[in-house]
Amino acid sequence: MEYEEKQPAAGFARMTDSDFGITDHQPKNRIASISIGGSIFSTPYISKDIIVFGCNDTFIYALDNNGEKQWSFKTNDMVFSSPTSYGESLIIGSHDGFVYSIDKSGELNWKANIGTKVYGTPMIIDGVIYVGSENGIFRAMSLDDGKEIWRIITGDEIWFSSAAVNDSIFIGNHSGLFNCISKDGEVLWKFQAGNCTISTPLVIDKSNNEVSSFNGRSFSTFPKAKGCRVVFGAGDGYTRCFDADNGRLIWKVFTNWIGGSAPFFYDKKFFLGSYDGRIYSIDLSGAIKWTFQTGNKIISSPFVSNGIVFAGSSDSNVYALDSKSGDLIWRFLTDGEIISSPVAFNNMIYLGSWDGHLYALSIKDKAVIWKFATSISYPSFITRPHTEDLKAPAKRPVEFRPTSTLKGYQVEGSVNEMGERTSMFYGVRNAVYKGNDAYRSRRDKY
Repeated sequence: MEYEEKQPAAGFARMTDSDFGITDHQPKNRIASISIGGSIFSTPYISKDIIVFGCNDTFIYALDNNGEKQWSFKTNDMVFSSPTSYGESLIIGSHDGFVYSIDKSGELNWKANIGTKVYGTPMIIDGVIYVGSENGIFRAMSLDDGKEIWRIITGDEIWFSSAAVNDSIFIGNHSGLFNCISKDGEVLWKFQAGNCTISTPLVIDKSNNEVSSFNGRSFSTFPKAKGCRVVFGAGDGYTRCFDADNGRLIWKVFTNWIGGSAPFFYDKKFFLGSYDGRIYSIDLSGAIKWTFQTGNKIISSPFVSNGIVFAGSSDSNVYALDSKSGDLIWRFLTDGEIISSPVAFNNMIYLGSWDGHLYALSIKDKAVIWKFATSISYPSFITRPHTEDLKAPAKRPVEFRPTSTLKGYQVEGSVNEMGERTSMFYGVRNAVYKGNDAYRSRRDKY
């Protein structure tokens, strides 16, 4: 397949390493070496009235559209899970082993003890919660009280969310086992990839309309559609498309290591990020249309709005790209990796950073409207690689401080090693990528 790679960096080697080595993969806890801090992994839920996200400081936060804190809810460990809204309830998991149901005023409805870390993001359909956990168990739970309805043991960690159509649910795990499960808990078909299938699947129908995805995971009734296909990426280097009814492979395309990045469907194309640092645009036949090279691995999922692809990278930038051409429109530099997925809403882009802030950016004006500081001033420490605790720092006491919303940060921020000031926008439409300039940050040496 021929495609155009946008602005390749001169002398920039293809990134094939990662936190999780393919050759020595072992089923073990891969996030134990991430410490409590102010960093944000969770992707925010956005509505016209409220912004809700989890944080590594153990809190779930709710902000208004001005970035002012409305309430916070404390769990007993980090919150990687992203909240899912259903009616007046928000469902979210925590590393403390509980799934929480919180109403939108911040009051606890109930909490259910799962007994292991829950960093999966819930999907909710017709009053039933579907969520995975660290020990590889995928559960159906009652939205009313959190009681378990059924469970399936998949055999390895479940990280992100599931997708659904026609009474079937799709979920992968860290060993590469991808399952199609009935809404009653029966395995209908399964596929074994060469490595992890932890990213959230995406389902489209015969008419090329999105049915279910990471962004569309809350339904009043089970979605119904004909001729559906399910698309997901894997750590063995391929993004695959299957017939949702029977598991027949329709196409696969090499996209290097896909970790947490889920496909986003827009204008008959799939957009996703890879550990090779590239953002991929893939058409319905599986052909790569363009790629854009960032300075480090991509874990977060792209979000496309009004023809602009927004994608976060571990080089600390969020990128805005033209969805048709892959050309750079602008990038915004934070003080930490962007693992949380950006979300566009009402001409704004919201994103969490490992630097401990949630940012609200004006898409049109390229301006920081506000950024919200979480309760711990230092970021979470990540041992490199995650599977080895070799250079863990001395334990720091967890100190909580009042959170605050900061404005006017267009000209504030630290200076990174490339001489760039953070909390700033860089690049213009049709800018030429120069591989040796300060455009990209130093790649992580994993």
